[in-house]
Amino acid sequence: MTAGILLMVIASILKFLWLYLLNAANDNDLITSSAAKIVRLKDRIKIEQYKKTVLLHNQDTLSSKPLLTEQASKLQKQKKLIFKLEHSLELMARDRYANTNPIILAGFALLRILRIDKKNLYYSRLIEAVSEIYGSTNSAVITKSLLAESLANLLVGISGVLILSTIVMETGTPSKGLWTAFLGVLLIITVVYLPYDNLFSRVKKRKRALLRSFPQVVTKLTLLVNAGIDLTQAWRVTAFSGYQQLYLEMQGVCRALDNGITLKAAFQDFINSCRVRPIAEFVLAIDQAHTQGNSEISRLLLELVKVVGEERRHRAKRLAELANSKLLLPLMMVFTGIMMLVIVPILFNLGV
Repeated sequence: MTAGILLMVIASILKFLWLYLLNAANDNDLITSSAAKIVRLKDRIKIEQYKKTVLLHNQDTLSSKPLLTEQASKLQKQKKLIFKLEHSLELMARDRYANTNPIILAGFALLRILRIDKKNLYYSRLIEAVSEIYGSTNSAVITKSLLAESLANLLVGISGVLILSTIVMETGTPSKGLWTAFLGVLLIITVVYLPYDNLFSRVKKRKRALLRSFPQVVTKLTLLVNAGIDLTQAWRVTAFSGYQQLYLEMQGVCRALDNGITLKAAFQDFINSCRVRPIAEFVLAIDQAHTQGNSEISRLLLELVKVVGEERRHRAKRLAELANSKLLLPLMMVFTGIMMLVIVPILFNLGV
């Protein structure tokens, strides 16, 4: 009974705390929350459009009629999904605040009370990861919204779990109520952590994708420059010769140049967007060599092709070693299972 009362008191405190924080939320919090939702929807549309591009590319490489029919069906579904998302974005743009979740507004007030900002080490690391996925322009909005959602969901979720645990404790046994509280809080923490895990996972996958395409890009640029094509034109031809992540980033440089931005500024934006050291060093090197003419760029690119080739071989070797180490645990589990299947019947027959 005492444990049940204690859990109910804690749940009530958390509930009233959330209500107080919700009351402390202001118009800026509402604007930030709405802006973050729009940015995320735009990012989702961008991802689905990339998937459509991949499907179109795969369709061009297929020759079998059944496979072409299946691919066409997938492409049609993808187009419908993109249309729905774009329609949702249009509706959201008309009424920015209609779909704002009131639960998370309390999180913004709690962020201000806890003074979680750029001075905080975790906040700095988080905003850096966010800027790689959503861009530096939207990084502050998404980071604040993500942290606010986490804190608000944690408050509301734990409060709900404790109320449920109290009900279980009163109708059942105290041990069941305590287990409900423990497992419920653990589940809430896991659910709150999932968006962060997804974010950092996307950053890692993005970097791997950029590095995977990097050797091909360097080789193509080298061939084009050695053929006498100007660097800017060679960059443009290379950028539109593929659909992978690095090619898309390169296309961003082409669009920047078309809008009147200087090559140096466009390259700097490209480096800030990619945030991968080998690519940054490569772009800085060709930017410096560009002032000295095509002959210097050609020499530099030929050297880089050799270096990138070596790095690619080393990276492949490291990935192979990593794959072997990951297979070690499953192999040990299979071996242990086989040993148990062999040894247990023998022990039973011996009467041990």
